[in-house]
Amino acid sequence: MDALTGGCFLLHFLSMIDHKLESYDFSLPKELIAQKPTEKRSSSRLLVVKHKNDDCTCEPKLKESTFTCVTNFLREDDLLVFNDSKVIPARIECFKETGAKIEIFILDNKNVSCHDSRVHFYAMVKPKKKLREKIKLFLKKSEHYLIVENLLEVDSKFCMISSSLSMDVLIEQFGKIPLPPYIDRVPDKLDEERYQTIYAKTAGSLAAPTAGLHFDSETFAELKRKNIHTAFLTLHVGLATFTPITEEDISNHNMHFEHFSISEEVLSKILRAKRNKKRIIAVGTTSLRTLESLELNQNHSGKFQINNFQGENIFGKTDIFIRPGYKFKLVDGLITNFHLPKSTLFILISAFLGREKCLEIYQYAIKKRFRFFSYGDAMLAFRPR
Repeated sequence: MDALTGGCFLLHFLSMIDHKLESYDFSLPKELIAQKPTEKRSSSRLLVVKHKNDDCTCEPKLKESTFTCVTNFLREDDLLVFNDSKVIPARIECFKETGAKIEIFILDNKNVSCHDSRVHFYAMVKPKKKLREKIKLFLKKSEHYLIVENLLEVDSKFCMISSSLSMDVLIEQFGKIPLPPYIDRVPDKLDEERYQTIYAKTAGSLAAPTAGLHFDSETFAELKRKNIHTAFLTLHVGLATFTPITEEDISNHNMHFEHFSISEEVLSKILRAKRNKKRIIAVGTTSLRTLESLELNQNHSGKFQINNFQGENIFGKTDIFIRPGYKFKLVDGLITNFHLPKSTLFILISAFLGREKCLEIYQYAIKKRFRFFSYGDAMLAFRPR
C-alpha cells in the first residue's frame, strides 16, 4: 500500500467512526448502581472478555467469574500497572442561615486562587437550585463559612466558592470521603476504608481509581506466586472525571488536565515488558490514560523510547481523550469497572474494544445483573490486535 492509498484508507476509516454522543448511550436500570461495597474486596464479580485461542481477529467470548480468580486469566510475566493516588476527603457539609443542608464537593484542590485573603475554588454543589451569589454557607460547629462567589452556568451543578481557610485546613478539618453523587447515602466509617485502594500512597485524587478497589492482600500474594509483575504510577483523578460531555459531536469535547507522575524504575519496567513482547495490563482507565500519555517513539530497531523523561521521575499533566479511532501504543489489557453511559470512560472502553462490541458487552452485563460504577463489579478485557 503506497502513501497516497494509505492516506485515503485512513481518511475513509476515520469518516466511518461514530462521533455522535447519542451513539454511546444505553439504558441502565437504577437498581444496578452499586450503593455499597461487597463484603470482601475480591468477592466482586468479574466479566472476562476473551478471544478464542488468543486470536484477536475473531469474536470475543465472555466468561463470568469472581475477582478472586482474576489471576487465572493472566499469564506469567504479564505486567499490571496500578494508580497509587490516594483519595482526599473533598466532600464538605455546609448549612444555609435557614439551617438547610448544602453539600460542597471540591473539584480541584490544585488550581485555586486567592482574592481579598480568601481562597477561591470550583465545587459541585448539591442542591444548587435555591442558591444565590454571595450567600454564606456555614461550616458545622465552626465560626468559619464559605461564600458562593459565582453560580457559573445556570444548568450545571458547578459553582465558584471561597473560603477564609486554606484548602489544606478546610479539607483536613471538615472534609469527608467523596462518594460520587450516584451513591445516594451518607458516607460511613466503612467507606473511609473501602473507597480507597489498599496501595494508595500519594494524596491528591477527588475520586477513587475504582478498578483497584477489587485488589486485596490475597490477590497481590497470588500475583506474586504466579510471577505476574506489578508497577505503580500516580494520576490524580480530577475534574475530567466529573465533567459530562455536552457536545453532540464527541470530538469537540475538551478534557480537563489531570496531573501524573511516573518513576524511572517503573518506566524501565514498562519499556522492558514492551520490548520483550509481554502484555501490559492497565488497572483502571486512569492508569491507561497515563500510559498512553507518555510521549513514546519507536526507533529504527523497533524499540520504544521515551521523549519527555528527565531525572528520576516524569511529572506531567494530561488531557488525553481516548475515543474510537485512537491507536493504542502501550496497553494490551484493561481491568475496569462498568461506567456511565455517554461518559468519557465508556467512550474510552469503546475505543479499546469497539463501540458496537462494547455496547453488546454492557447489555450482557445488564442482563446478567452485574453491578455498575464505583462499588460495582469488574471487567477484564484485552483489545483486538
